[in-house]
Amino acid sequence: MIKKYSLLLYAIALTVMPSAAISVVGSAGELRNIITDYANVSELSLSGTVDATDLFFIAEVLPSLRTLDMRECTIVAYVGNEVGQLTSYGNNAIPQSVFAGTALEEVLLPVAGAIEIGDCAFAGTALKSIEIPANTVAVGQGAFSGCPFLTSVKIGKYKSGGYIFSNCPALSTADVTGATSIGIADFALCTALTNVKGSENLEEIGTEAFNACLSLSNFNFGEKIHAIGESAFAYTALSKVDLSSTSITHIGGWCFAGCAALSSVKLPKTATELGKGAFFDCSSLSTVSLPTDIDTINDYTLKGTSIKGINIPEGVTTIGRLAMAGASQTSTVGLPSSLTYIDDNAMEGMTGLKTIYAASLPEVPQLGSDVWAGVDQASVRLEVNENIASLYEEAAQWQDFDIVPSDPDSGITDPASTPALRACIVGETLIVEATDTIKSLELFNASGALLLRKSIAGTSVQTNISDFNTRIFLVRCILDNGTVATLKLGR
Repeated sequence: MIKKYSLLLYAIALTVMPSAAISVVGSAGELRNIITDYANVSELSLSGTVDATDLFFIAEVLPSLRTLDMRECTIVAYVGNEVGQLTSYGNNAIPQSVFAGTALEEVLLPVAGAIEIGDCAFAGTALKSIEIPANTVAVGQGAFSGCPFLTSVKIGKYKSGGYIFSNCPALSTADVTGATSIGIADFALCTALTNVKGSENLEEIGTEAFNACLSLSNFNFGEKIHAIGESAFAYTALSKVDLSSTSITHIGGWCFAGCAALSSVKLPKTATELGKGAFFDCSSLSTVSLPTDIDTINDYTLKGTSIKGINIPEGVTTIGRLAMAGASQTSTVGLPSSLTYIDDNAMEGMTGLKTIYAASLPEVPQLGSDVWAGVDQASVRLEVNENIASLYEEAAQWQDFDIVPSDPDSGITDPASTPALRACIVGETLIVEATDTIKSLELFNASGALLLRKSIAGTSVQTNISDFNTRIFLVRCILDNGTVATLKLGR
């Protein structure tokens, strides 16, 4: 039977039996006066008031303590002799490093007061799980970092000092339902983390928040999120990323770098910047919808990806250094009329390159050094504006391609047609008309990847194509009379 001892204006000596569980109602600073058999206290429940001296006493002289229940106690301010290298602590504050390295397996935090947890307060402990209650207003840097047995955490809204749960190798489940943000490197190096509950409620994900979470394969990005920091998901096991319903404007540098299993990415139309190396060495990445409002493809952004066809959005003026280097699976690249400069080694090692569409460019873009190093340029078809084809033939690096003059307006403003099919693009709408009833419509990009398939029952159809970041389309229709009609057009 657990006994409760009350200490108000006096101290009562307590003899504790081995492996004792005790409950104490106390006054701040008096805890050491009622617990005398330090070696055998395994469970301790506190109520009343405690201060920093009590918490350091618990941490330093109760070696057998495994469970600490502070739910019913109030932490009051302390001013006095130095304890824990400081002479004062505020109300509701759990001191920095106070329980670091102890054998605590379970801690229940106070449920009243605006609790602040100090830096490294529980770092390296034997905690198996922890719930940070809703009344917690701040959690210090590395507060629960390096806990080798911690398997699950639950957190509410709080201000993060960063690295809160970093390097907890057994942590597999994190419930962040009550949180609005994840701080800098809060879950970095949690290599067993597979389940993040409630992530759809997050508004901000900090720099390196989930960096090197090697087992994290799924993450639900909700509509509320507006910022993702640098390297936030670098070297995770994410297989798909869908940000299309968010209002994010900036994707942090190296955000998804080294995600070897990442195959598909959908980015929001609101994005105006992809940070440097955002998809660096995502070797399985075959599909990505580049935002239409960016003006630069930053350094290393698509390096080492497996995208079959890359169409640079209109408005982009610069392709950065090594931006697409090593993308050996890419067979086609479409360049926008806005492009003015391609930086050093931007397309180095793109050994699968077959065609570059550059017919819309009014001028020959300037180049850095070794832009196509390692590419057999003579075997790559370069479609250019027929009015400036001679300039490409004279320009260093450009002249090494198989240059094919092309009408820059072909298939862009005029409708394309076959005897059975006629199509054109007006704005973001594809309009298709046929001589007979259309049974089905298929839409492909220039590399032959299927973008859309739909059943039709009419001689005409209109389809919105704003979600497809490609300039060249292949349209294939099966008609009721058995005709299979295919045509090519651009926008």
